[in-house]
Amino acid sequence: MTDKIANLALMAGGNELVEAAQYYENIPGQTDKAVMLYHKAGMISRALDLAFRTDQFSALDLITNELDENSDPRILERAAEFFKNNQQYNKAVQLLAYSKKAHIYIYIIIK
Repeated sequence: MTDKIANLALMAGGNELVEAAQYYENIPGQTDKAVMLYHKAGMISRALDLAFRTDQFSALDLITNELDENSDPRILERAAEFFKNNQQYNKAVQLLAYSKKAHIYIYIIIK
C-alpha cells in the first residue's frame, strides 16, 4: 500500500507530492521515498535536509548533481561541508565554486 501512495503522488504532482513526502517522512525506513518526493516537488532544501539527517548518500549525490551557480548558496555550502566531511573533496570544491567560496576549501585541502 505504501508504495502505491508514492506512485499516485508522482502521477498527480503538485501538493500531493509534498503530502506524500510528509507521510513517508514519519514512517521508519521510508525516508528514501520522502526525499525523492520532496526532490520531485522542487523542495530541494527539504530533500537535502532529510537526506543529510538519514545518511542517504546516493540521494545526496543525485540531488547535488543538479545544483549549479544559480542554486541557493546556503544549500551549496551545506552540501559542500557534507562532502568535505566524507572526504569527497572534489565534489565539495565544485559546490563551493558555484557559491563563489571555493578558495576556503582549497586552502583547507592544501593545509
